[in-house]
Amino acid sequence: MEESFCSSASFQFESIESSVSEFWNKNRIYQKAKEKVKNGSPYYFLDGPPYTTGKVHLGTAWNKTMKDLFIRFKRMNGFNIWDRPGYDMHGLPTERATEKAHGIAGREDIEQKVGKEKFIQLCREFCLNNMNEMSRTFKHLGVWMDFDDSYQSLSKEFMEGEWWFIAKAHEKKRLYKGLRTMAWDPITATALSKHELEYRTIVDTAIYVRFRVTNSKDKLKTYFLVWTTTPWTLAFNLVVAVNPKFLYSKVNVVYEGEEQNWYIGKDVVDDLLLKKLNLKGYKVLGNFIGEDLAGMSYEHPFNHLSPIYASLKQQYPSCFTCLADKIANNNGTAILHCAPGCGTEDYEVGYRAGVPAFNTVNESGIIEDFPPFDGLRPRKDDDAFVLKLQQSKALLCSQKIAHEYPHGERSHAPVIFRTTLQWFLKIEDIKERLIEENNKINWYPKTSYNAFSNWLENLRDNSISKQRFWGTPLPIWINIKDEADFIIVSSAKELAELANLSEEPQDLHIDTVDSIVIKRKSPVTGQEVEYRRIKDVLDVWVDAGTTLWNSLRHYSSKSGSVLSEIEFQPAEFILEGRDQIRGWFNLLHVLSVVTFDKPAFKNVFVHGFINNSSGKKMSKSQENYILPEEITKKWGVDVMRFYVIGAANPGQDMNYNAKDVEQMSKSIRIFWNIHRYVIDFRVHHGVKVLPMEKLKDHNLKLETEELFILSSLNTMLRNLTCSINEFRLHDAPCIVSEFLLDLSKTYMQLVWERVSMGAESEKSSVLSVMVHVLVQAFTAFAIIAPFFSEQIYQNLKLACPELSDTELFREESIHLRMWPKVELEYIDPQLEEDFAIAKRAMTAILSTRIKVSIGVRYPVNEIRFSCSDAKERDAITRLSDLIMQRTNAKKISFEGTGIALKVHPNSQLIGKTWGKYTQQITNFIDNNAESLAKSLQMGEEIRLNCVIKRRLDDLQAECDEIECEIELKHLLLDYVTPEPWAHSKDGTIHAFLDTTRTQELDGEGWSRDIMRKVQQLRKKHHLAKNDLIILSISSKNESFINAMESSSAIVLERTGSCKLRLRNTSNGYTFSKGFGRENKDPKYRGDGIFETEKLTGDITVQLKIRVLDNPKL
Repeated sequence: MEESFCSSASFQFESIESSVSEFWNKNRIYQKAKEKVKNGSPYYFLDGPPYTTGKVHLGTAWNKTMKDLFIRFKRMNGFNIWDRPGYDMHGLPTERATEKAHGIAGREDIEQKVGKEKFIQLCREFCLNNMNEMSRTFKHLGVWMDFDDSYQSLSKEFMEGEWWFIAKAHEKKRLYKGLRTMAWDPITATALSKHELEYRTIVDTAIYVRFRVTNSKDKLKTYFLVWTTTPWTLAFNLVVAVNPKFLYSKVNVVYEGEEQNWYIGKDVVDDLLLKKLNLKGYKVLGNFIGEDLAGMSYEHPFNHLSPIYASLKQQYPSCFTCLADKIANNNGTAILHCAPGCGTEDYEVGYRAGVPAFNTVNESGIIEDFPPFDGLRPRKDDDAFVLKLQQSKALLCSQKIAHEYPHGERSHAPVIFRTTLQWFLKIEDIKERLIEENNKINWYPKTSYNAFSNWLENLRDNSISKQRFWGTPLPIWINIKDEADFIIVSSAKELAELANLSEEPQDLHIDTVDSIVIKRKSPVTGQEVEYRRIKDVLDVWVDAGTTLWNSLRHYSSKSGSVLSEIEFQPAEFILEGRDQIRGWFNLLHVLSVVTFDKPAFKNVFVHGFINNSSGKKMSKSQENYILPEEITKKWGVDVMRFYVIGAANPGQDMNYNAKDVEQMSKSIRIFWNIHRYVIDFRVHHGVKVLPMEKLKDHNLKLETEELFILSSLNTMLRNLTCSINEFRLHDAPCIVSEFLLDLSKTYMQLVWERVSMGAESEKSSVLSVMVHVLVQAFTAFAIIAPFFSEQIYQNLKLACPELSDTELFREESIHLRMWPKVELEYIDPQLEEDFAIAKRAMTAILSTRIKVSIGVRYPVNEIRFSCSDAKERDAITRLSDLIMQRTNAKKISFEGTGIALKVHPNSQLIGKTWGKYTQQITNFIDNNAESLAKSLQMGEEIRLNCVIKRRLDDLQAECDEIECEIELKHLLLDYVTPEPWAHSKDGTIHAFLDTTRTQELDGEGWSRDIMRKVQQLRKKHHLAKNDLIILSISSKNESFINAMESSSAIVLERTGSCKLRLRNTSNGYTFSKGFGRENKDPKYRGDGIFETEKLTGDITVQLKIRVLDNPKL
């Protein structure tokens, strides 16, 4: 297996993932990583459970890989981190998916055709199959969590943890049964809690209706004008409400030929009467505050259609009266129509007034037992209600209006509201406590803290019951003769004891527990009675909220250690999407404060959603999501992880873009090439690689470049460690990749000549540092790209057997190494700052070389710099030797060059900004060009005002003035340099390159080109380091031959040649240097290597290489 790690020089992610996975599994690396830290400090990480309704989409992969990064980081830092994954498996989505898969048509089919037992079995199989598939996907993505021991909400131990909570809530007097008006999803036939709603903008019919006042002293008919966007709810209207502080007008109008009086909000009179109803006029009879209208009564517009209205009035005297309540706002007519059975806020109004929650809509969303409305469907049949209002002469007008309306988050259908009897968790009275505990939580980003605080401020008592099949049964057994007498069961063990069972039930779903009857004496009558479980199951949000202790296996029959409420500690860290602010985060927090009076978690990272490149949200429900394998099959797992972990800031959405993924893939390949370069050089040249601590023992000096890269490495490790410890996980990929790219672009470029042509001691020093840096850097990168980093570690380990017993390679796997220690003694901020400036200086120089077509292998006499900042000048001075080496210059100075700066207006940008005033502004810049140029050369900031006169009126001479601020972007700069200088700049660093060419300068360049070409040919033809060659070079250019003769000694040394032969083909001149005449008849290997090369200066040379068969010669 180990041999296969070094089998390929190219980056092939498929083979890497395959071989590394095999290596991990065969050698139990994950298990060894856990075993290594079993005595470390415990760290409770709580995994938020994904729902098992389908395949893993990219959003879930994003979530899980970020968690994996954090878990790996903590484990490598010695923490015994809790890594038990979880799965959310109950609830309506599973029921609907199961029904769809097996052709089951709703509740009636389940109860009468399929049977509850069979349906529960089908749901269980569906969830387990999906869970196993999801676990395989997560493992494929390199996620190291204990998938063989995941917590599952369908398991007995988990459900017992929920039963324990219900018993605890009852003990704390927080469980109650109540009649409430709740949002109801007619598609799924279930009540929805606040956190299960999503709001969308829809277009509805808004209607204006008049209710006749019955206790007015006016001789004329008098009406309240009301407004609603839900016509169907008017059938269930019981009161109207006015705001006690608002002003209301009583107006006299003539409507449909009849004079009458109307009450309406003062601020909306004109809008309704004159604009919408097109009345010719009206007379204001008086203005009243809302309190003055309270107590007035009215007749329901459908009073003549059903006797139920008279019955309600008789039973509840407050029905059909006007209430003063702050709930009323200025929408519509400012008089609120209230149907307490058809809205949560309406319910509260009715509750305060002693009015019932009247609603006869059944579970399927159809009105029943209420003629003449039987069979009508709320919302869908709004037109039928509008028609009846029209027939009753109550309708004034209607209009289409766009407004926010709640939808079921699962069905995405508009909800209706109905009155239903549910079990509730009482929490409204502890809102302040919940907010207080939230202040102890570290939210990342802080905006999520604000969002969560706002959510808590508007918290309502949560219903915990659902009228479904697939869920944790609500553990309440009720006296069949007295519903007020009930038993709360806290565990399977307690149930077995209460029901006199011979053993505990091994499953707690309804198909098992519903048949279990508890018999005992009634505490009221003293007679033995039966207690049977109620038919409800727990809302799945209770499943989610109890993961806090269920993940740890506390409070179930199988629990090995039941902690007291005082001992229980919050999770150290959780990480989920933004939608969980009103979901999982809320449920964890509420249940924890209710149960333990503590927050559920200490730290939380919140990420956003997945959008496409255009910003449109992707989701399972919309079936427009991306599967991770769409990325991994094309670019590999590590590239996907590398991309998604850093793809978005906390709380913000990821706009998935394949081009960005491709760029990440290119970066990964660069990282791969870095390590292959080190290995190839090590293998081909047999350079000795030493541990860092032994470099001094071998008198190997660390040059400036090594000191820089070691400082950069440790700065990177310090920043990365700090970032993850502060839960800025999204920064990790950028921090590591910037270092590795800089390693490739800066350090490796700087040391290339020393590695390829330097002395053995130089090569050993550079490669020793490189191996150290790579192992440390890729150990850090391993938490991001685990397969890739493992492959590189094993390759380096195999290539450096002499280091197998050192700290670098002692471990079997890179994932068994400890997190790299930050070696502060190597960190030199000044050196790093100097290098950053030097890189800009070198960029400017190389840009100038390109401009004048002088390759970097060809030296120049001098480079001069001009800097506006003393820091830049000092840095260039300190690193002048390095800059000269990298840019191949003989001298660096800060002398002047006589450069002239010409300033011109940027007419295109000026035109876009100021339009018709462009000419005036360009004239202003032209007139001030000289002073602007001087300011720029002195490094001053450009910001001045151009005053423009503009005519106020084309027919008048009068003008006013406007100021236009001129900035650097409005100028075009033209640098004019005298011969022989060429100029480029990077920011405020200006570089001037002497373009003068001499035979000596070109000769050095030609020699470098020849040495480079010979090294390439040696590598191409697989020559070993010890293979000696005879190098023959011929050309008709006399200057070239002379230059090669002058540099023959260095050419021999750096090309591995034992003899150099030169021949001038134009005059027959020859030159030879190397072993003596006694070896004039050596033996050669092969036919030789022949190559033609074209050099700078239009020089063509022919190369001939003969490899000696006898290395002793």
